[in-house]
Amino acid sequence: MVDDLYELRALTKLIGQFAAAILMTALGIVFTVFYVPFGEGTTLILDQAQGMVFSALFTVLLINAVNFVDGIDGLAAGLGMIAGSAILLYSLAVLHDQGGAVSAYPPAIICAILVGICAGFLPHNFEPARIFMGDSGAMLIGLLLAAASVSASGKINMSLYGAADLVALVSPIIVVLAAIALPVLDLVWAVVRRTAKGQSPFAADAGHIHHRLLRLGHTHRRTVLVLYMWVSAVAFGAVSFSIVPVKVAMALSATALVLAFLLTLVPLAKGKIGPSGVTSPSKS
Repeated sequence: MVDDLYELRALTKLIGQFAAAILMTALGIVFTVFYVPFGEGTTLILDQAQGMVFSALFTVLLINAVNFVDGIDGLAAGLGMIAGSAILLYSLAVLHDQGGAVSAYPPAIICAILVGICAGFLPHNFEPARIFMGDSGAMLIGLLLAAASVSASGKINMSLYGAADLVALVSPIIVVLAAIALPVLDLVWAVVRRTAKGQSPFAADAGHIHHRLLRLGHTHRRTVLVLYMWVSAVAFGAVSFSIVPVKVAMALSATALVLAFLLTLVPLAKGKIGPSGVTSPSKS
């Protein structure tokens, strides 16, 4: 709230993010177990200190990823709702059926709250927006996604799966990474792009994924919907591997990804390029 009123410096925000992340890990939301699917498979057990450090770094990364992608109306709230729904589905459909129902409660409850927040906010924030999110809203979405992701990881019962079920074995990590793939990819690319130009990684620019879609010729609303489609295809596609047969999951995921790709190319098919390019109606 202070940032919304006075525009805090990037370093001040970063310190606040680490304070929130450290508090969260101190309350017990930490990574504890990782399954590495190489060779015969290895389960890595993290001690308390290792879990806290890794969880805090992951949380700060995700907070900034969601904050960076919050560049146009409705995007961060929609992505938070989709990612939260994917992890919620995983918690209910996979963790609960492992026989450890209690382990499914924390990520499910956190995601249910997150989805409810975003669903209630989105109608007012979708273009044309009547309410704007600000850093405080985007960072809260990132924090809740991190809490749900950390809570969902390491809870799967490996003994219930065979060596052939590789995707199912690593599905907690896959689902988490898939649900946050777009914000994290945008964050990493923004840092690389700005650093290469000699700028601060926190300096604002117009090189984000949503800016590129706008320049491609998509309208504001269609840009948001295209990004929703990509995140839904990746996140729910990852969840499907743990719920339905692999062949069905592959078919559904491939179909969703192809559809998202075709929707992305709609302006090119119509011969339209955004303001920074050249507009040339297609004659073919």
